[in-house]
Amino acid sequence: MDWARANRPAIDGFLAADAAAARRLAGDAAEWQAIRPLMNAPDPALYAELRSRFLAGLAHPSADEEQRTAERVFAILKATGGTKATAGLTDLPPGVFWLPATGA
Repeated sequence: MDWARANRPAIDGFLAADAAAARRLAGDAAEWQAIRPLMNAPDPALYAELRSRFLAGLAHPSADEEQRTAERVFAILKATGGTKATAGLTDLPPGVFWLPATGA
């Protein structure tokens, strides 16, 4: 975690670039044609399935939403299976999710 804190600008930059690339792929079919040769999917059905699964994986719009979803899932696990289902945890530990820097 110390390394991550010391390199926060690089990590935030990488995550921002990743999110921008995902937005481009989600919104522009021509972008898929540009990366298709890199996908190792010569079969059109496989290509379509890979593209479909990637786009389906973009369901969470933000790190905050992913955090809220994880907290809801954790609460359900804890309520139904107790700490046995949560590996002894009573709460999600702080810092489990990398949230974008705010302000600075």
